[in-house]
Amino acid sequence: MNDEHADVTFVVENQKIPAHKTILSLRSSYFRSLFGGAFAESAQAEVELEVPVDAFKAILKYMYTGCLSLAALESHQIIEVYDLAEQYDFSASMKKIILDYLTANLTLDNCGSMLNAAHLYSIKDLQTACMKFMDCHSMELLDHDSLKALPVDSLCTLLKRDSFYAPEIEIFKAVCNWSTHNPGADVKAALSTVRWSELSANDLLNVVFPSSVLDRMQLLNLMEGCNKLSNANSRVSCSKSEIEENFATPELGAKTISGENPSALLSGNFTDFDWKTGYTYHPITRGIINKITEAPLSSCITVDLGKIRFINNIKFLLMDEDSRSYSYYVDVSVDGKEYTRLFDYSEHYNRSWQDLYFNSRPVRFIKLVGTWATGLEESRTDCSYDDKYYISYDSFDILGLRAVYTTNYPDLVDGVIKPAKNVAKVECGALVEGGGGTNMLNLNLDEFTCHEKNRYILLQLNQPYHIGSLRMLLGNSMNHSNKYSFLIETSMNKGTWTMAVDKRNEYLTGWQEFDFAPRSAIFIKITGTQSDINFICTYFECPRNPQKPKLERPLQ
Repeated sequence: MNDEHADVTFVVENQKIPAHKTILSLRSSYFRSLFGGAFAESAQAEVELEVPVDAFKAILKYMYTGCLSLAALESHQIIEVYDLAEQYDFSASMKKIILDYLTANLTLDNCGSMLNAAHLYSIKDLQTACMKFMDCHSMELLDHDSLKALPVDSLCTLLKRDSFYAPEIEIFKAVCNWSTHNPGADVKAALSTVRWSELSANDLLNVVFPSSVLDRMQLLNLMEGCNKLSNANSRVSCSKSEIEENFATPELGAKTISGENPSALLSGNFTDFDWKTGYTYHPITRGIINKITEAPLSSCITVDLGKIRFINNIKFLLMDEDSRSYSYYVDVSVDGKEYTRLFDYSEHYNRSWQDLYFNSRPVRFIKLVGTWATGLEESRTDCSYDDKYYISYDSFDILGLRAVYTTNYPDLVDGVIKPAKNVAKVECGALVEGGGGTNMLNLNLDEFTCHEKNRYILLQLNQPYHIGSLRMLLGNSMNHSNKYSFLIETSMNKGTWTMAVDKRNEYLTGWQEFDFAPRSAIFIKITGTQSDINFICTYFECPRNPQKPKLERPLQ
């Protein structure tokens, strides 16, 4: 805000604000184009901008100092700052910080105005955050001024959501109250969001009919079950206390309705099991029967949550006591009749923990169907039969399952997690084929993974991830002078490989960091291309962490 050495003055809401073209050009491509291109402003001493003055001053301070004080601004001013950050092409991380701040500071008093502003500036992430906040405070919101101040389109969008849970009669009363405070608004559109079939006959007679919203014939049709005014889907509870709660527990009414040894799946026991008990499974090969009853064994594993739940995350543990992998798909349903496929991993190799995220939706039934499994190399004829079941290597085996509504939602690319932290870890379910086993997934210079000439190291992640970077430590304390040439490829199925890093014409050792074209992958193959020495990798991570891990002792 100092005019010393200033070479441009901005006129914003009749205020003159001095600035320096060089600094602004370095900090923003917008101003770089404005001052360095063919625009008339490049030669003007004064530039008039039609932007909010307080938001512009905050952005200007950020460009000079790298600091942005959001606490000193009102909510609408922060949204204006975000809009300017978009306009001036600031980094995605800076805009995410602003959105995170707005989301963390949502209240009943500001959620309505925040939603209106998010619609005005087309900030979809903020619109979603506001809607989820309103879902979780639905009962409190119905009689709050924030709801009364919503325009009809925002009100309709909110009340149409299955996750906006409240007794339908209370929603009807809220719409009537809203129409009283908005006399010129389209009340018919608002009333169309009421799910009339969810109202009892008593509510229809004693509350709806006296309001004169419906005529006598419409009321009679409703009471006879002729629901012609609204869809009949049930609303699903999403109260604040249920966030992060596992709905797949017997205590909440969930049960396994198909699958062999069904009681094990929802027991919460992920550690104490053996090959005959402690996990739920179904044969992948069709036609296998119960030895005693001669009835066909289950062809899928299905969980009934007991009632419709609003969820966006399903997590389950595949049998991982050995190196086996599985292919599968996941279907969900609200009625147990019509199913929707959420994930189709029938062409992928998956193992250990499966952490699946999707758009929040009402779900009662979860169906897991295994389509393929690797067999054990050693024979296990002693486990082929027990007193009740035929147990085959060719089976889909699950140790436990969770179904939750979470607010800790990761970034997704086409439904695949874009991990923010290293997932090439044993605790994440990663597996390494090659000399030294999983040693390169633990940072210890006395242990490493290697391969001899004409071979490679193959890393398998537990499930598909969208990745674009990695870090590795080549060599170890015994042969730190060796240098390596290599290439790194990725694949989803071990059949088709895509190049990520090509260092066949270089000789490298020590810490190496690489960025490559982001892609979805399960397998990472590292091939040393020198023929005279073994390729040694002491540590590997993907994606790379922001800071380099500390060694247990220095590399000499």
